[in-house]
Amino acid sequence: MSQPTVDLTGGIAAFDAHCQAEADTRGGIFIGRSFRALVATTSQSPAERFDMSRPTWARLDGVRLFERASDLHQGIANTTVGYLASGARSLAPIVALGSGHVGQRASSEADNCGDWQTDDDGTVVRTSRSTTIDWVTDDATLPCRFSNAVYCFEE
Repeated sequence: MSQPTVDLTGGIAAFDAHCQAEADTRGGIFIGRSFRALVATTSQSPAERFDMSRPTWARLDGVRLFERASDLHQGIANTTVGYLASGARSLAPIVALGSGHVGQRASSEADNCGDWQTDDDGTVVRTSRSTTIDWVTDDATLPCRFSNAVYCFEE
């Protein structure tokens, strides 16, 4: 999960670059690995941005997030994900998701800051709460004009 400093209107490429930059800054086990943001657009669910045939993801403490990577589509999580790339527990539990569930596309641009392009008054982003087992589902909405955290997963 990223630091809560991501501009929600920078677009998918900016989210992915932010995730990669955090991993590159950490070095160590992250060297040579590629990371992307787990966020929805109106044409793609968060889960559709990743290869489901890969090994499952795990937190830095070794706890597996899912039994199988493909469980991400169904949102069947084993644990919470509220940790930063440093391994520290996140103090910012609200994370931008952009849809009601990791297996769903944004139902409209009203769910994800106009497909991550606008911070006009009234635009919101659907979020999840990283500190609960239900982190894969919608928890609340936040105005798009604020920076927030995104989930960063290895490709």
